[in-house]
Amino acid sequence: MSRRHSCRSAASRASRVWAASLVAVLAAHSTTTADVIHLKDGRVLQARSCREEGQELRCAKAGGTIGIPLDQVARIERGGGAADARRRLSTDAPSGTPAALPPLIESHAQAGHEMTPALAKERIAQLKSTGGPRQEMASLYAYLGNNEMLLRNYDGAVQLYHDALENDPGLTVARLNLCTALINLNRQGDAEEIARDVLSGQPDNPRAMELLGEAALQTGRIDEAIGLWEKSLALKPSDGLQARLERARRLGRAEAGFRGSEGARFSIRFDGEAASPELVGEIQAYLDESFSILASRFSHYPSGVIRVTLYSKQAFQEATASPDWVGGLFDGQLRVPVGGLPRLTPGARRVLIHELTHCFISSITRGNAPRWIQEGIAQVVEGRSSAASRAAIRQANEALGGAGTAASFSYPQALSQVEYFLKTWSESHFNDLLDHLGHGTDIDASLRDVTGLSLEEFMKSWGESL
Repeated sequence: MSRRHSCRSAASRASRVWAASLVAVLAAHSTTTADVIHLKDGRVLQARSCREEGQELRCAKAGGTIGIPLDQVARIERGGGAADARRRLSTDAPSGTPAALPPLIESHAQAGHEMTPALAKERIAQLKSTGGPRQEMASLYAYLGNNEMLLRNYDGAVQLYHDALENDPGLTVARLNLCTALINLNRQGDAEEIARDVLSGQPDNPRAMELLGEAALQTGRIDEAIGLWEKSLALKPSDGLQARLERARRLGRAEAGFRGSEGARFSIRFDGEAASPELVGEIQAYLDESFSILASRFSHYPSGVIRVTLYSKQAFQEATASPDWVGGLFDGQLRVPVGGLPRLTPGARRVLIHELTHCFISSITRGNAPRWIQEGIAQVVEGRSSAASRAAIRQANEALGGAGTAASFSYPQALSQVEYFLKTWSESHFNDLLDHLGHGTDIDASLRDVTGLSLEEFMKSWGESL
């Protein structure tokens, strides 16, 4: 982490339930094996392979190798393949994974034909022409919706789930997955309506309670979220949801008695003793100004109201479990310690626009931006330069070599890599890269499409530029 800033915006919004655990569904539609890593905070990651090395679990992924502290790992599922993953999905899907599709879709695989989007569309066309069973058509639309979720195309998933429900209004899997997609689109009100409707007919549905609690948490109703998640866990224990519940309880304790300030784009909650109304007003104005600048730069407008919470230093550490050197973070909303500041200082401005940049990048890429992209561009936007660190970056790059550099991370290195991209190509190319990532393309393929270089070739070219 930076000595000044931290962003925990992982693959997608950390607080978003779907982004937290794509792995099981992904494995269910794959014929390859993979290791599935379950973290203690509820997140689930997939890697081609992983191995213990010292106090870290080293995980090989498409963009390189990442290290995860062993004390953050709950368990590892080795290998598996499509059949095993499908069984896990139907019997023990991690919290946040769309529920298993009805057995009708499974029957295609049992007949020896692995279902694919192309086959599903072909079958839908046949059913439409022959007036076949609407329930089967609904299941196929739900299957296609799940595939769009995997690609982080939440708008496309919403339409497909609606298509499913037009054919079978009672298809619970489509209703709950539609709710999940809406939460990811920051349409919590629509998601709540669906979850409440499910609960009106199925009052003991733990997944509907979990989603309703997620929508409540994201709209600042922490106590309501806690109550719903406690009920959900009583019906169906889940390590992932339990971890999110504990975090919500920390937030609730830290934010007790906070006041609110509502704007067109930002909803700010703050500790009245840590932030004066005058400071909050300055922050609101600066965020509005920064939003316009970033929207112009990235040609993108994040949907919905962006939530911001201002803490005292101690409350920030208690709420986020962050070390005392962290200056701010984005986890679906901006969280910044401002206690003791009489006015908005240049340093506080840098923290705010840094974290707001994370919000924009997460929205554009649907949580698919690698860490060096996220942290590199956030530092560029706040006005930092890697020039003073150039010699140290060069020495580290030479020591690690090309493959090692692609797998390693440091804030100065990330800043230098994004600076190199912008200097060699342009901001327009960078925005194209973000758009590719937003369509679910991995960083290697995205770089090839935009620059003609693979990730390894890009890192080599950057290293030579040093």
